[in-house]
Amino acid sequence: MHAVLARPAAGEGGYAVKYSAVSRQPDRTDRPDHPEDLPEDFLTQALTRDLTSQEAVFDFRVQLQTDPVGMPVEDASVVWDENRSKPATVATLRIAPQKVDASGDLATRCESMSFNPWHALAEHRPMGGMNRLRKVVYQASIAKRANH
Repeated sequence: MHAVLARPAAGEGGYAVKYSAVSRQPDRTDRPDHPEDLPEDFLTQALTRDLTSQEAVFDFRVQLQTDPVGMPVEDASVVWDENRSKPATVATLRIAPQKVDASGDLATRCESMSFNPWHALAEHRPMGGMNRLRKVVYQASIAKRANH
C-alpha cells in the first residue's frame, strides 16, 4: 500500500510523503497460478484462516520527498529512491488473532462503514493525480454502499 500525503507545498514546513504498511510476516498465502480462477471471497478466506492462529503485524512507514523532480507526486509510476530517502517506521499496526465471520453482525456493520482519507486536516490530505482519481472512486463507493 502506498499513498502520497502532504502539507501545503507553499509556505514554511511543507513537504510531501509516501506512506506504506509493510508486513513483518512472510507471505502466508501462496500466490495462485491462475488468479482468474480464485473464488470471489478469496481474500476473506485467507484472512479468516490466517487470523485464526496468529496476529497480523505491519510496520507503518513514512518516506519524505527529498527531490521533487526525482520523486514526483504527479507520476505514480516513479518509484521513490529509498537510498535518497529511507522510509522510516513510525508505528506498528497489529491485528489481534480473532474469529472472522463474514456473515456475522460485525461484518454487516463493517460493510456499512466507509473509509475516506480526505476526511482529515487539509495538510494531511492525499495529493497527486492518482489520488484525485481515487477520491472520485471512494466517493462513488461510499454512495453505492449507502444505497444498500
